[in-house]
Amino acid sequence: MMFSAARIAHRSGAASTYAFSATIVARALLYVTVALAVVRTPIDTATLAIAAFSAHTVVAGHGVPVVFGPESAAAGSLQGGVGWLGALAVTVAAATRLHLFIATIAVIILTLGLVEMRARRLSDATLGIAAAAVAALCSRDAVHAGGPLAAPLFVAALFALLERPTLRRAAAATALTVVWCNVSASGLFGGAFALATALGMTLDRADVAQRRASWLAAFGACLAGLATPAGFAYPLLAFRALRIDGTLADIVRVAPSASAPIGYHLGFMLVLVLGLGLGLRGLRFAGAVPALVTVGLGLANGADLPVVGVVVAPLLAAAAHRMRAIVPAGIAFPFALLAALGTNVAVNDPRADGGAAILAVRAARLHGVHRLFCAQPRWCAFAVVSGGRVLIDDRFDRAPAPVRDAQLALVKGRVTWRRVASRYRIDAILTGSDSTLGSLVRLAPGWRSFAVRGDATLFVGRNIRA
Repeated sequence: MMFSAARIAHRSGAASTYAFSATIVARALLYVTVALAVVRTPIDTATLAIAAFSAHTVVAGHGVPVVFGPESAAAGSLQGGVGWLGALAVTVAAATRLHLFIATIAVIILTLGLVEMRARRLSDATLGIAAAAVAALCSRDAVHAGGPLAAPLFVAALFALLERPTLRRAAAATALTVVWCNVSASGLFGGAFALATALGMTLDRADVAQRRASWLAAFGACLAGLATPAGFAYPLLAFRALRIDGTLADIVRVAPSASAPIGYHLGFMLVLVLGLGLGLRGLRFAGAVPALVTVGLGLANGADLPVVGVVVAPLLAAAAHRMRAIVPAGIAFPFALLAALGTNVAVNDPRADGGAAILAVRAARLHGVHRLFCAQPRWCAFAVVSGGRVLIDDRFDRAPAPVRDAQLALVKGRVTWRRVASRYRIDAILTGSDSTLGSLVRLAPGWRSFAVRGDATLFVGRNIRA
C-alpha cells in the first residue's frame, strides 16, 4: 500500500505531538509527586529548632557553639553540618509552615530541573525526565522540610557550570562554592568534584581553553573554604561534620533512619544495576572520575545518596541514549511512576513532639541536671535550644561511635545502662512511659518520675529538685 508524502508527514507530526504531550505529562507527574511528598512528610522540627538556635547565636554572639555528646567544643562556622548562612536561610524560610513548604519544594524542583537539563544535553528530553526521576528516587529521604537539601542543589548547579567550562564559568563556580561553604559543611564536596572534573578533562585531552578553565575552577573551589568564619580550619571541621570517613559496615550498623536514608538500598541498587546494564558506554573521564567519587561518598555515608543520583543519573541517560536499544518514549512514564513510588510512599502522620518537647525544655532548665538523655534523639534538640547539655540529639549519624554505642545501650535497656548513665553523668532521662528503659528506671534506686506528658515520662535523679 502506497502512502503520499503529505500523509506520511501528517502521521509524523501526530507522533511528534504525542511524544511532546507525553513528555509534558511525565514531567508534571514527577514534579507534582515530589511536591506532594514534601507536603505529606513530617517536618523535621528538631533540625529547624537547631537551625533557629544557630541563627540566633550567629546574630547575637557572632559564632556557633556546639553542645554535643559528652564534651562541648567550639566549631567555628559549623554545627552538625549547617553553616551560619545555612542556619539563617533555614530560619527565614521557616517563618511559617507555608513558607517552609514553598521554599523546600522550590529547592527540590530546582535541583531536579538542573539534573534534567544536564541529562537532556547529553541525551534527549524524555531521558532527561527519566534522569530527574532517578535522582528523585535517590533523594527520597531528603524530600522533606528541613531535609539535607544543600548538597544536591549545589552539586547540580556546579556540574551545570563545569560541563562546558570557560573562564567566566570558572569564576561563577568559585563564587558558587564560596556560598556553598558558608551554607553547609558539604561545601567540601565542591572542591572534590571540581578537581575530579578537571582531572577527567585532562585525561580526555579536551580543548586547551577548557582544561585551563576547569583547573582554575578547581583551584578556586578548593580555596573557597577559606572565605568562611572557620578559615583554614574549614576542611577539617567539614570532614568531621560530614562523616565521610566511615565504611559500608558503619552504614549497616546504624539505624537506617539516622545514617542511611530509607531509600538507600533501593536507590543505590537502581543506580548500580542501571550502570551495569547500560555499561555507561562511551563515558568520558570527565564523567567517569566524578561518578567514582560520588559512589565512594554514597558508600562512606548513606546520607550522601542524593548526591549520587544528581551526578550519575545524567550519565545513565547518556548511556541509554547511545545504546539505542531502549525506546525513549516508552520509559518516561515507568521512571516517573518509579519515582512516585519512591518519593510518595505511604507516609506516617507526624508525631506530636509537643509533650516531649516541653519535658526536654523543663529538664534543661532544672537546677543540678548535668546531662539529659532522650530515647528519641530529636527530643533533645529542644533541650539544646534551651541551653541544656545532652548525650545526643537528632544528629545521630554525626556523633562519635562511643556516644552512639551509649545511646543504643540506654535505649535498649541493656544491663550496662546504669554504668553508661554514670559514665556520661546523665541525671535526667526522657523516654516513653511504657518502654523497657522506662520500666527499668522506674524500679531503679536513685531515680524518680518527675513529670509525664502524653506517652513521654521524664525521670530525674533523686538529688534533683524542681
